[in-house]
Amino acid sequence: MTDKTPFIVHCGECKHEWTAFYAPCNFVKAAEIMLHGRCPMCLAGPYKIFCCPAPVDANNTSSERVKKTGES
Repeated sequence: MTDKTPFIVHCGECKHEWTAFYAPCNFVKAAEIMLHGRCPMCLAGPYKIFCCPAPVDANNTSSERVKKTGES
């Protein structure tokens, strides 16, 4: 059994973060997910979805990430 790593994405509109898929994943399937994905919070389209967690700033203070990483 292989270890699965979550591929975290975030919405450029509302800064919501979620797991788009788990790697390793078939490349074609991953590309399809990203090309047709929408934010589950505000329904922003695929051109507003970005890889990695949203940056912590005045508008996005993800308390869980700040506690884990010490970002401010």
